Amino acid sequence: MTKGANMPLLRRFWIEFDRSDEAANWWPGPWVGVTGYDEQNCLDMVADLYPEGVALPRVLRIIPDVVVDENLSVNIRALGVPVWPGIWHPAINLRNAPPRRNWQCVGPSRRCADHGNRGRNLKS
Repeated sequence: MTKGANMPLLRRFWIEFDRSDEAANWWPGPWVGVTGYDEQNCLDMVADLYPEGVALPRVLRIIPDVVVDENLSVNIRALGVPVWPGIWHPAINLRNAPPRRNWQCVGPSRRCADHGNRGRNLKS
């Protein structure tokens, strides 16, 4: 078995929200770019940025495995790092480095009880 063979693959998702939804007005734009394990993992990362008690707006569409240099509706120079786990548009994942070793959970979700620090996936 090759080293790291059991590690799940990360995927990039481009998520478009319904701007007519009141909850969408909190977010700076109708789109978000997220890298995670699956759609739910990415939606959880976005939900963690919303204030407590505010639900995600209705999702209009999700584009899996989006290629960043395709015709995105944003300036690609303003993106974070799409190969790192986390939200790369807006460039939130530039605030902290990607995990270096031993993943503990599937994302920096407040729903994950395996770690005490939000946004940290490192095993101490």
